[in-house]
Amino acid sequence: MSVDNERVIEEILKHKKVLKKEENSQDAVLDALRLLDEAKITKKILKITGIGKAIAKLSKRTEDEKVGKVAKKLLKKLKEMVANEKEGSKNEANKESVLDKNTMTNSNSNTIPSDPRRSKVCELLMAAFADGEGDDVKVKKQEVAIEIEDSMFQLYKQDPKSKDYAAKFRSLKFNLSKNKELRADLLTGSVQPKTVVSMTAEELADPEKRKAMEKAKEDIFNQNRSDWLDANRDNINKTAGIKQVGGLFACEECKSTKTTHYQKQTRGADEPMTVFAQCTDCGYRWRFGDH
Repeated sequence: MSVDNERVIEEILKHKKVLKKEENSQDAVLDALRLLDEAKITKKILKITGIGKAIAKLSKRTEDEKVGKVAKKLLKKLKEMVANEKEGSKNEANKESVLDKNTMTNSNSNTIPSDPRRSKVCELLMAAFADGEGDDVKVKKQEVAIEIEDSMFQLYKQDPKSKDYAAKFRSLKFNLSKNKELRADLLTGSVQPKTVVSMTAEELADPEKRKAMEKAKEDIFNQNRSDWLDANRDNINKTAGIKQVGGLFACEECKSTKTTHYQKQTRGADEPMTVFAQCTDCGYRWRFGDH
């Protein structure tokens, strides 16, 4: 809210207090009504201050004929102001509606397809762009939406009823509504509309979601790595505060003492366990104790 409106509201609330006090003199009440009549009151300010209700109550309860007459006149003026603002909003909405219709039937080759299913897809793709409402932006939205739909139409054998067409539309609509960067690239021409039709869901995703998807893939890959522990042993030890000095066995290949080992029963229960060892320097593995 602007500073001017805040000042107007502040003044109106002061005058409202004068109107509500029955013990105030006629001159004080008339002076308050005069100042209210001169104030720049809008529908929004009227709602915030509740001054309309205060004037209406004053006009009903006062026994002063002059005060009652001025109050009713001011109340009528405020009602006319509200009606005019509503009419203005309605006219503006009608202009927007006409603009949308004109946009949808813009000349050039970029016109909405006559097929109901395809035209609905174009409308929904346009709605996925939440950036800007200027005339130029609306025209650009239409051009992009039509080109995307046409590329889908051509890709899926000109069959808008196919499952692939519907699936691609849902994916594009969802990702366009979420990916601000992609919308901007399409509107500025950095990315061509026909290109997004061939993009994967991961490529269409917004940067944050793409990072999360890549992280999930990396986690799954690491979970399936048989050498994950070996590859991350140093980081694990560092995080846990473990300083590896040496193992129980020296490497048979490089003679390093930085080795690890574990035991496993590979023969009968009455036989000694087999020792599996690995060098953390050269990666050499060996076993003993099973023969």
